[in-house]
Amino acid sequence: DFDNVKKQGINGPIFALIAFDSGNYDIPIDKKASVQTTRQGIIDFILDKEIHKGTSKAGGWALSGTDPDPDITFMAIQSLANYMDQKEVKEAVNRALKVMSKKQLSTGGYNSWGTENCESTAQVLTALSEMRIKIDDSRFVKNGKTVYDGLMTFYKDNGAFCHMKGKGANQMSTDQAMYAITSYYRSISGMNRLYD
Repeated sequence: DFDNVKKQGINGPIFALIAFDSGNYDIPIDKKASVQTTRQGIIDFILDKEIHKGTSKAGGWALSGTDPDPDITFMAIQSLANYMDQKEVKEAVNRALKVMSKKQLSTGGYNSWGTENCESTAQVLTALSEMRIKIDDSRFVKNGKTVYDGLMTFYKDNGAFCHMKGKGANQMSTDQAMYAITSYYRSISGMNRLYD
């Protein structure tokens, strides 16, 4: 039931699409559903949530508010990566990449909610890898620093990653950083994508 998928707002549909596509799974038919979940329905929902859609300021997504957030924007891009053959998807992703290029910090990293953090930067690296955008793409190099450089500023000597610089190791940060690095490695090695 799509009403259940979108209970969290945009977050649920993003990860539902990633999950369905990770193994090219069929979506079960729910005869009791008020709205049956379909891939195209999920895609349309994500596209409809684009910040400032239909205006000259359009580009990116957010969990809430009207300022595009790197975490949600790049998670949305990850979910849409398999659908770039659709004109609306390609245009929305390209607008988002343009907006997010401008939001990259001089460290190569990204922030959310006013704080430069590991998880936001990890989502960017994962999405760029899923899109097969090279790490040295000029749109995502600031002050000579790539997104990978930005991510590595959160690395701790014990092999973990911290949420914010100067803080202790954090499990979520480490998990997201490691799958971002795995996605990057798979991309540069010509392997199948992280979610394939």
